[in-house]
Amino acid sequence: MTKALRDRNILIYVIQSLLSGLGSGMMWLALAVWASSLRAGGSDAASIIFAYTIGALFGPLSGLLVDRFGARRSAILANGVGVVVVTPLFFLSGAGSLWVAQLCMVAYGIIGSATSAAGFALIPEITTSEDLPHVNSLIQAISSMTRLITPIAGAGLVSAFGISSVVLIDSMSFVLALALLALVKTPRASLRDPGDGGGSLLRELISGVAYLARTKEISRPLVSCLITIFAFGLGEPLIFAIVSDGLTQKSSFVGFMLTIQAVATLCASPFAGRLIVSYGELRVARIALALIACSCAFLMARSELLVAAGYLTVGVGLPWFVTAINTWLQRETPPHLRGRIAGGFSFATSFPQVISVGASAWLITLYPYQFILAGMIALLVLSVLMTFGASGRRDLASRT
Repeated sequence: MTKALRDRNILIYVIQSLLSGLGSGMMWLALAVWASSLRAGGSDAASIIFAYTIGALFGPLSGLLVDRFGARRSAILANGVGVVVVTPLFFLSGAGSLWVAQLCMVAYGIIGSATSAAGFALIPEITTSEDLPHVNSLIQAISSMTRLITPIAGAGLVSAFGISSVVLIDSMSFVLALALLALVKTPRASLRDPGDGGGSLLRELISGVAYLARTKEISRPLVSCLITIFAFGLGEPLIFAIVSDGLTQKSSFVGFMLTIQAVATLCASPFAGRLIVSYGELRVARIALALIACSCAFLMARSELLVAAGYLTVGVGLPWFVTAINTWLQRETPPHLRGRIAGGFSFATSFPQVISVGASAWLITLYPYQFILAGMIALLVLSVLMTFGASGRRDLASRT
């Protein structure tokens, strides 16, 4: 990992990722906190989060723009637009300006999907295949760190200095990220395939997902990813039931468990690259899924120690899975489709997650939470089995 950071382009990109993560991580929660202070109830805060989610559904379109204009250029443009988008938030004055915040958050979600797709496509351009797993694991570690710090920082700044303080920090993060991305050097050759773009807009939008579906080396692990995302969604609403019903603790104990998971994620993320180099992307994904399945068994217990071990295990397995799948997708897909594949994959995985979260919220009113955890274990085992026989053309383990 330290070797990868000696590369000027990678170092610049990592710094801008840190700045972007700090700004955006504070912004969405800070704006939700501001909205919650307008009126009684949580509907206003929920509307902010929902607005951001709507914007994130524009992933396929963002990915198409990345493929058409290039990853670096698209990332610079997205950060420039980000400065414009957050500017109206300086002038929020009360409940009457809630609609302004909601519109800005829709646009913010679109920008987030664009920067995510651009980053997915840009990283393989500026690094070698050997360093790619290490760079991805470093980016994942930064993401884990910002998720641990920024919610508390954003909420604290809003309470102490108002929403404008967070808007100012986020604006500066966009400007600094833009300036740093302008210093990144990428190959001048166009990533656009000569036969790409001759069809309709719809055909171009779905071409990334179509490639994933028709490529045998990719389709089975892709289905495995969708099953895994569904399983993760089932687990999201369970933590309060685990703490209150299983451990008979107060709701504040939830924060302690989530902190254990976040710290474990931060500590485990840097090791993902080494594991991928040693065992290959899909083998690491299987190891990660096995760890998460074991964590579900721990979470069934009525012991604080075992439940804490469960959340610690989730914190280890989750970044390893994300890093392995990202690296695998980057290696297995052609450069001219990476933006659309990133956007389409994000769009496709959002639906099973939303459905499973809703299903879990309903099932938990009918059955004990242990029943849902058992279902998660079954899905994760199925997900692991789906990846066997599909090691991928560039899985490092298959080349050693």
